[in-house]
Amino acid sequence: MSKILLQDFADETKHCVFDVGQHFCVFSKKASENTSDNPKGFFSNEKLGLLRRKTTLIVVFTDGEALHMGIDGMLYNLSDPVIVAHRRRRWFGATHFTLLENARVILNFHYWNGRTDRSGMGGEIFEYAERITKSVESRNEFLKILNGMYEGMLKRIWQELL
Repeated sequence: MSKILLQDFADETKHCVFDVGQHFCVFSKKASENTSDNPKGFFSNEKLGLLRRKTTLIVVFTDGEALHMGIDGMLYNLSDPVIVAHRRRRWFGATHFTLLENARVILNFHYWNGRTDRSGMGGEIFEYAERITKSVESRNEFLKILNGMYEGMLKRIWQELL
């Protein structure tokens, strides 16, 4: 699987075709011939950092067998129980995100989180990653959702999980 269709985390009417190997999105209103018609995950362009802010593509998707999170050209396997995501509010609007592997920090950064109502899915994409890695059960549940086992009910199920 090299190209998959992703849905904008903040706007379910926007999509992109994500090239897994090259880690970039081609924005589109519809799927290309190289993707399925159903989104396999989400993307969001986030501004990372507090002072020197850098717009970064964040993706969370399934390849059919595992859940992955892509940040700044790197892919992380969220289905692996040794990977855990944490968010912690630092002060008004500033949040710290950490990705751990076997309790060792593999990624961490701050970002401004002032847009709490912007997502049709509720919350923001880093909260989504944190919820996925909460337990083995939540990993399995999110994998089922993104694999389309509850086709047409993704939004309703996600809102119930919140």
